[in-house]
Amino acid sequence: SKKETKKIDKELEEIYKNSDGTMPNMSDFKKRKRNRFLHAVVFLLFACVFLGAVAWAGFFFFQPQSHFDESDVVLSISGEEQVIFGQEVTYRIRYRNAQNVPLSQVNLQVRYPEGFVFEKASKDPDTDKNDEWTLGALSQQDSGYIDVTGRMYGSVGDEQSFRMFLNYIPSNFNSEFQKVNNLNIEVIDSNIEM
Repeated sequence: SKKETKKIDKELEEIYKNSDGTMPNMSDFKKRKRNRFLHAVVFLLFACVFLGAVAWAGFFFFQPQSHFDESDVVLSISGEEQVIFGQEVTYRIRYRNAQNVPLSQVNLQVRYPEGFVFEKASKDPDTDKNDEWTLGALSQQDSGYIDVTGRMYGSVGDEQSFRMFLNYIPSNFNSEFQKVNNLNIEVIDSNIEM
């Protein structure tokens, strides 16, 4: 209907008319050029911020549970700390990998106290000096021990020490690590009470 068309035209005129009451020229529109370079820079900046946030989250929140910690490699020795001259003694050397990272090329070396004469071990040593064992690989949460038996003939009253070295390579490293421990032993006369 003509009446409705006039009404719509009047409403459109009120919306689009200039402040001086004239109507703008709708036949000639000018398009503003977009700055493509500025848009590319903004997009690149946004992408860098997003990727940085993802990397940060990966480092701190999605870190794997299998990370190596030297303190979780345990090496200990137990046995008599006061030994009668010439007495046969047995010492237990324990080793343990108390973590979720396997260890390879595990090797145990023992430096005996002065005056200690090796007699036997629960596992045969690899060397003529009877002071080295190749343990191979040590799985996660794996452990073991070696019993070393011998006699002490050191000087009475002197304190000597067992020194142990556990050499190994963690599965997520290329270099060798070493765990060290020792036990001090005193040789006493048979007439002195232990």
